[in-house]
Amino acid sequence: PTVLIVDDDPNIQRVICRALKIIDVDTRCASSGQEALDAYDDNIDAVLLDYTMAPMDGVDTLLALRAAHPDAKVAMMSGRHDVSEATMSEYGL
Repeated sequence: PTVLIVDDDPNIQRVICRALKIIDVDTRCASSGQEALDAYDDNIDAVLLDYTMAPMDGVDTLLALRAAHPDAKVAMMSGRHDVSEATMSEYGL
């Protein structure tokens, strides 16, 4: 499988890539929402998407990915403790 890691922190990207390589998962990285949209293709099996990025945050990136690729499998991640399910339901996700 191939996972697209979308995070504006290169250290987070590196740690996740190393962890996934241990279990034989191929990875690609994007540092912004726009890079993720440009990098996404049919070879991507899943996306790990940072919630807090700029200028396009994780939710906006998710909405754009789903608009272009309705079957995209996306998991949101965040280092913040105040991100709630209520925030996601606000967007109908």
